[in-house]
Amino acid sequence: MTEAIVKTVTVPVTPARAFTRFTNEIMGWWPIDKHSVSAGAGKIPQKVVIEPGLGGAVYEIKHDGERCEWGQVTKWSEPDGFTMTWHPGQSMDTATQLTMRFDAATDGTLVTLTHSGWAALAERAADMRAHYSSGWDHVLADCYAGRL
Repeated sequence: MTEAIVKTVTVPVTPARAFTRFTNEIMGWWPIDKHSVSAGAGKIPQKVVIEPGLGGAVYEIKHDGERCEWGQVTKWSEPDGFTMTWHPGQSMDTATQLTMRFDAATDGTLVTLTHSGWAALAERAADMRAHYSSGWDHVLADCYAGRL
């Protein structure tokens, strides 16, 4: 079994603000030039959206206007956190799981990202996990926390 990726960062804002920045304001910090389906074609997407609430879609509007699914919200508990399937540009049958937690801390909010469910990727699981582990370091610490 491939172990979950767990990444944390502390940000100097309330959990409610940290949650809103991560979800509603994703276009203000997500590295769309490198971590999007459009980036695979050397392009910039028009938009990335996390629809709030259980069942909300997570998607990208690609550079050419096509909608590309990234996942679906499976748990929504604002401002505490959310869980979603994760399969940007891939089939739902290869979906892993992404959980975000926003917990009050003495100096702001402890944000915890847990990426699990690697069995869905079968023989590609170990390689994909290694790729995502370093990618989440950049996305969470440099992009999200660095642009809060």
